[in-house]
This record gives sequence, C-alpha cells and structure tokens, in this order.
Amino acid sequence: MKIGYQGGITTLRNHLRIIRTAPSGSVRCNGRREAFEWMHRLIQGAIPEIEIRTDLGHVAELDKLVSVVTEERPSMRNRAITVLARERGIARSHVCSFLFIDRKTAARYCNDYEHGGTAQLFGRKPSGRQKSTDKRIKEAVFALLHSPPSTYGINRTT
Repeated sequence: MKIGYQGGITTLRNHLRIIRTAPSGSVRCNGRREAFEWMHRLIQGAIPEIEIRTDLGHVAELDKLVSVVTEERPSMRNRAITVLARERGIARSHVCSFLFIDRKTAARYCNDYEHGGTAQLFGRKPSGRQKSTDKRIKEAVFALLHSPPSTYGINRTT
C-alpha cells in the first residue's frame, strides 16, 4: 500500500531542486518565458514600484539595485539583474541565457552581493596580476635603464 506522493521520482527530484535552490520568502518564477518577461520589464522600468517591493521587499539595498538596473551601464546592470532575479527565485540558467553571461559569473555576482552588499557587487576589483608588482618586469626595466645605450646599438658621438 502506497501512502503519499503517487508521481514519478524524476518529477519529485525536479520539484525538490526548485524548492532547495529558491531563496526563502521569494516568489518562484519557474518558466523561462515568465523569467525573461520579468527581467525585460525590469530593464524597461515597466514594473511598478509597489510590485517590486511586494516581491523583493526582503532584499537589502533594493532601491540601489533597481536604480542601477535602469540607470547604469550594461555591466553594472547585469550584476543588479542577476541579484534581483536570484532573490525572486528565477533559475540561474534563465538569468545567464537572458543576459548572455556565464554561470560562474552569475555565481560570483551573487556571492559578492551576499558577502559585501552593493559595495562589493559594484566595487572595482583589483587585478590579480599587476605589472608594478612583477619582480621579473621590475628587474628588466631596471637593467634597461641602467645599461649604456651602446648595449642596444645606440652610439652617441654627437
């Protein structure tokens, strides 16, 4: 005798994956089309403020994220949309398809926001490799500057 759920295991696993990955208190957005329409309306500024506050009122710095979506350059806009869509429960794959960004990039945006808010999300990241700190480059420049011009075929006989 079976008690409880009568459906297939694949359907159950898919449903559990959606539940486990959606942030708590969010409005779930399951369909790709629905997700794309919501993100498109967000970019256009076509979603009323009351609707945004109803769906995403739990999001810290919501006003800043929404203003970046409509007022900033595309690279900043994509970061804000990624965070807002994630908080709304939109699948990362839908966000990445809509914005044409890599899944790792989307994950980094969400991680930056979780650990440092909008300051870290929109802040400039220092380069991992700077020429000024590379010991080999410093030594080469020093050697070039402190060697006589004749070493490089330059003769000053004027």
